[in-house]
Amino acid sequence: GMKRIFYLTAILILSAGVLQGCSAKKQKSQVKVTSRQDDISQVSKAQKIEIVSCRDRKTIAVLKNKDDIRKLIGELKIDEWKSVREIPAEEKAAYRCLLYQAETKKLNEDSKGGMVKMGSLTFYKDSAYSSVNILGLQLKFKITADAESILENFSHADKPLKE
Repeated sequence: GMKRIFYLTAILILSAGVLQGCSAKKQKSQVKVTSRQDDISQVSKAQKIEIVSCRDRKTIAVLKNKDDIRKLIGELKIDEWKSVREIPAEEKAAYRCLLYQAETKKLNEDSKGGMVKMGSLTFYKDSAYSSVNILGLQLKFKITADAESILENFSHADKPLKE
């Protein structure tokens, strides 16, 4: 099926890369990173982000304003995250960001389009990792930002942050 074709293609690409030697190496990892970046860049399409503390399952902040969402995504430096295979098993989830998008209305529907969950980002206690569920994919990243303190700052901003 589709998967098999994908793997065969991947093997062909990889073996071609080996023959080209060093110059291909950089490109190869570049390709992998780019597709992961495309997936993670979906995060910026969120129209509502709910920040939940994993300790007590309480919502500590809800961002609905485009600028706040952009600010959070910017501070988390999502575009600098590096894809990793595994997150160490001992990591404890600290915060989860639930991502929502407006439901796409069908032509004959007169509803006030609700929000549908499009994915989530999970951040770990004192940790440089994040796991991302988006578009039905589970991605794991090593992150560069201090997510915990960023999310905590957002939770204390009880009124919308004005620049």
